[in-house]
Amino acid sequence: MKATLIFVFLILLNAVLYFTQPVTCHAQEPMMAFVIVPTVRAQVELNHAKICANETGLPISQPDCETIWAVTRRIAGSGDWEDLLRAQQALSGRVTGLKPPSRHGNDRWTRHLRNSNEEPRGWPERFGPWERFAPAWARAREAARLIVGARRTRRSCRQPVMAWGCDPSRYRPCSRDVEMAAARGLVRDITCQTENWFYYRP
Repeated sequence: MKATLIFVFLILLNAVLYFTQPVTCHAQEPMMAFVIVPTVRAQVELNHAKICANETGLPISQPDCETIWAVTRRIAGSGDWEDLLRAQQALSGRVTGLKPPSRHGNDRWTRHLRNSNEEPRGWPERFGPWERFAPAWARAREAARLIVGARRTRRSCRQPVMAWGCDPSRYRPCSRDVEMAAARGLVRDITCQTENWFYYRP
């Protein structure tokens, strides 16, 4: 009886020590990787929905959302979830919370969107009641989930675009996006069937 209790105690102690170790994603630790990867993927999916809402408003533009994901994958350089998360942070730091919010941009509310239909902090009253837009946000999350899962993709640009910006003919500050793209040696792909302007390196 005593030997059995000692054996059970050792098993429980080993389990406690195992699950209280720092979480890593080394190849030799498939169980821990299995635990962490779905969490990162969920954050990537939510980030993508937030970025799409930030760039086109609600309801989102499907072509823009798909093309933004193409840019994200190209910048990430792989399908690794950690790389995709870092690419999102580099491309949309204000929306993902890596950078402070702008003074007047959509990121002041899109950065607070959650994986629910709850009204985000900073929602502009001039847009009207959030309840009118909550269904569109739910559809945006589902669209992002399908796009990230590569089950709904469509090529809206002929060139391998690697950056985007808003349309300066619709919003004057967008001219800064054009200047930044030019400084990087990028030009606009005029074939894109999108609301935003997308850029590629010729």
